[in-house]
Amino acid sequence: MFGLQDPLYPSGGSSDGPIEDMAAVYVAAIRSVQPHGPYHLLGWCFGGKIAFEMACQLRAAGEEVALLAVLDATAPGFHTLHRTEALDRRILAGLARELGERRNVTVELVSDELAGLSMDAACGLVVERLKAVGLVRADHGASDMNRALEHWWLRIRQQQDYQGRSYPGRITLFLATGEEQYEQVFPELMEKGRCHRAKGWDLLSTETVEVHDVPGQHATIGSEPHVQILAARVADCLTRARAEHAATINA
Repeated sequence: MFGLQDPLYPSGGSSDGPIEDMAAVYVAAIRSVQPHGPYHLLGWCFGGKIAFEMACQLRAAGEEVALLAVLDATAPGFHTLHRTEALDRRILAGLARELGERRNVTVELVSDELAGLSMDAACGLVVERLKAVGLVRADHGASDMNRALEHWWLRIRQQQDYQGRSYPGRITLFLATGEEQYEQVFPELMEKGRCHRAKGWDLLSTETVEVHDVPGQHATIGSEPHVQILAARVADCLTRARAEHAATINA
């Protein structure tokens, strides 16, 4: 198993190019280790769209993708966000609460508390709440929170610029069952998601999307105790994908 990350991340940066270009970099990286398939790919959130594009590129190159799994990610084009100051405040509060969830710490903050504040003041209040529960360093300031917000919007723009394409294979989707966090930030999108269980992936795949529920929220499904259940379900899918590949080879 190999993990991939934005090559600019260690230096504090973020790749700002198209998802297609990021996927091409990752495809080159995995092929330097394993030149040919079958490949088993999994991407979480933004990484889900990158994994999807990687699978498309590998298939186009004649390689086999035995498993394409996306972890709590919506399909390209499933929703569109338009930036407003009100939404920025909801996102700031959501980012703070999400950081707390990842560390199992409660952050008492709602977006209404940020209403009427300038963005600098809103970022400053969020940082103070995070400092109060030990989630950021003492030298963390409003500018750091603002950078986090801008990074969030960068990833949203990259996703919204990506159209995707038809994928000639099965897509496996793992969904977090906890919705409380995102219900506060994106109530309209959450309602749409409940009406479309496959989160739009069924519009891109030539096969039925396989959906697995995982306990926890988006930020916590990769942490204890939920990660144990997620790992077991991913392992089951890997075992099946390998068995299907072996059956094809032996047929």
